[in-house]
Order: sequence, then C-alpha cells, then structure tokens
Amino acid sequence: MAEDRINAKQAWTQARVSIVTEMGHNEIVASESFRASVRAHCFFSARVAETRIVERLRKVSDDYTLGKLDKATARAQLKTFLRGEGYRPDGAVTDDEDTDHRISNLAGTARLNLILDQQKLMADAIGRRSEILRLGAPLQRYVGSWKRDKRDSHMRYYDIVLPATDPFWATHTPPLEFNCGCSIEAVWDETDAGEFGGVARAEQDKDGNWTVTAPDGSRIPVPPSESGYEFDSSAPFQLNDLGRLHEPYRERVVKDMERVVAEQRQPMHFIASGPEGGASAMDLPGLDGLDDALANGVADVRAQAVQAGLDPDAMPAPHLFTETNAIWKAAGLDVNNPPASLMDALPESGRTIGALGAEQLRRVGLPGAAMDIVLRRGSKKAPGLKHCWFHHKEVFCDAGETAAIVAATFGNAESLLSLSLVPAKGAKIATRIAAYDRASQSVCVLEIRDGRAELLSWHRAVERYSDKQLLLRSQKDAAGEETEE
Repeated sequence: MAEDRINAKQAWTQARVSIVTEMGHNEIVASESFRASVRAHCFFSARVAETRIVERLRKVSDDYTLGKLDKATARAQLKTFLRGEGYRPDGAVTDDEDTDHRISNLAGTARLNLILDQQKLMADAIGRRSEILRLGAPLQRYVGSWKRDKRDSHMRYYDIVLPATDPFWATHTPPLEFNCGCSIEAVWDETDAGEFGGVARAEQDKDGNWTVTAPDGSRIPVPPSESGYEFDSSAPFQLNDLGRLHEPYRERVVKDMERVVAEQRQPMHFIASGPEGGASAMDLPGLDGLDDALANGVADVRAQAVQAGLDPDAMPAPHLFTETNAIWKAAGLDVNNPPASLMDALPESGRTIGALGAEQLRRVGLPGAAMDIVLRRGSKKAPGLKHCWFHHKEVFCDAGETAAIVAATFGNAESLLSLSLVPAKGAKIATRIAAYDRASQSVCVLEIRDGRAELLSWHRAVERYSDKQLLLRSQKDAAGEETEE
C-alpha cells in the first residue's frame, strides 16, 4: 500500500496554504490562534515576508519532498536564488560567527537544511499515518530515532504502542522536534504489541496535558516540546479526504489568521494557489466606456504633468511616487486632490465594475457567492480614485490604463491572488485581495468594505515593487500607502 502513502504525502504537500509572515518562531509558538492544527495546513518560514521568496522556497521544498530533487541540488538552487535576492550565505557578521551554519541566516546551509528536512519529515509522517489508517491497523508504535545522537526527551516514547486512532498521536506523531529522526509503524494485534511490552494508555487532563501509562503501570510524563515546535498530524485527516483540503480548509485558515492579527496586531498574508481546473475569467461590464468617462480628467492630468516638467508618456516609476509628488508640489500643483474633471468621471455612489465570483472568493478563503467590485471617488486614505491618484499619478496619464490594469488582474483567470489581513484603526482589521499579472506587470488591490470589494490601488510596476503591493504589508510600510476606517 505504498501508493496510499505516496498519494497522501503528495496531496498534503501540494494542498497547503502559503503563508507570508513577519512573525518569528517564538511569536508563532506563543500565538494561541496560529495553533498547530492551522500550521499543519500551511507552508511558511519564520520572518520570511516576501511573496516571491516564499513561492520559491515552497516550490523547491515540495520538489525535494516529493523526490524530484536531491537535497544537495535543492539547497544549491535556493542558495543561488537567495543570493540573487541579496541574501548572503556567508553573511556579514563578526569573524567568530559561522554564518553558513546559523539558523537565522535564511541563505545559510543550516537554515536551508532545516527547511528542506522538516518539510519532508512532516510529509513523510502524513504519508505513514495515512497508510496505517487506510490499512486499518488497530495499533501504532512509536519507533525510536535512527540518528546516532538521540534526544533523551524522545527516548521516553520509544516502543510505546497505542491504538492507531488514539488522540495522543495528533500531536505526538514524529517529528516531535526539528530534525527529529523518530517515526511510527503499524502494529497488527496485541500479540505483536507484546514484543514491545504491550499496549499503553494515554490520558489528557482538563488543561490539555498528556500522561502515558505503560503496560506495567508506570507513568510516563509528556512535557511540551523544548523549542515550542508542534505538528498536528491529525489535521489533514479531519476532512477524511486529503484531496478536498484545498477548498473547505482555506476559510478556516482565514478565520484563524484573523484571530492572529487581532491578537498580535501584525499583518498576515497568504498566497492563493494558482488557478484551479476550469477557472474562468470574470466578466467586468463596468469597464466598458470607463476610458471615455475618464478622458476629460486624463487630459487635465496630462496638462499638469507637463506643467510639472514631466513627460506624461514616461512618468516616474510607481515606487517613486514620493519624488513625483515632490515635483508636483514644487510646480504649485495639488498633490492630494486630482482635477475635479477626474473626480466627476464617477458618480458619488461609485461605479460598479463587475463582481468577484464564488470561484475567486474561494481561492482566497472568503465565503459568499459573489461580491460587487466598485470604483469610488474615495479619499487619500480610503479606497477609490483619489487614493490611487495620490500614489500612482502615472496611471491617470492614459485614459485606458485603469480599465486595462483591472482587466489584466481581476478579469484574468491566470492572475495570482493573495489575501492580506492588516491591523487597521482601533481594533479593526482591513481585509484586502490583491491580483497580480506577471505578463503585463499589473497589480490591482481591492479592500473589502460593507460587503463590497472597493478598488484601492492599481498600477504597473517591476515585480519587486509589485510584490510589496501584492503582500500589502502594514500600511506604514515603505510603499507608503495608508488607508483609514
């Protein structure tokens, strides 16, 4: 039944949600919301908060886990990639530090080995658990580590035999720690269990603490992990079908992410999987005629650009919006407010562009059958035309650019989606969906307000800048885009 093991391992590996977070290991461990049952469905690495880096770590790690790459090749690929991103495997620290072997150095050998090995260990554990459960083995044994240096804290579990469905295995199926060499195996009857002393009994008190009673009556304490590492190996089986994990679990992950943001007051983001089979482009009828509606306003914007000494057909790049605004201001122009003719292109109630369908909402873990996409006049700090004007004046030098960007992102079934949950004013949380089309280097961001998806920002940019927009970090990020509730 090796096929069961391989299928389960592959399904879990590919179905996880990629999480982008600035939280460190200790913060993750301390979070009551980002618990092990949620983390079991996620791919993330502590303090890695850039989409393209998480995506590459995920791809190479998955290829190694599934046997498509050996570890040396996987590690070399990641080092080459990270070096290109500005990481240095040898680091720039004091001479007495061996940075290639520091866990904190993302491009170092030690950190990359940890990422690759731990992901594979978890996938192997899921595969073994699936095989044991599908075969119907009544019992399961904790198999001691194959490594020369064995952890004393794990040796207490060696040869423990418990029912295969015992809740104890949910959080005590190895790996129990980083680089754990322990494993599990099926035991078919009590006669076989006798070879290991018999069948033990596990009990959990009201505070969640476990105690294992050996067949001879001795009690085995079960302390928490030394590092705080915890892997809930039962979570992927709660749906009884690993192949269904994509859809129903995303919504639960988002709910847990909301609790993390409320608790930690730090932004969290996840990258939706690529378009699923049968994905279709959204119909955006409200884009028809938008260029004509914006035409008068765009003519005035182009005149202002010329007055500021800029070429409206070759405006500064989007990430230079601070410099653009400084030039605008020096020319005596209004940085905050677009020409009235541009604002008048939209009715006060806004213009409905189309709707996010259930398919797109499902991809980012949000409920609902549909949600209107609306372009409003907005303000400097609220979704809408005025907000985008402050940060991306270059967009309004072409009457057709707004419609083209929205069509290339949210009207494109192939665009990459991400969801961001960001601490907002007071205790509120801003929920944003970003779509990025690499082919046209277009990015568009929606903010969910009162059951509608309001256009917050849209532009074209190089991938590095668009990546920041895609993630929508804290609104005081270097991108400088702020919104208010």
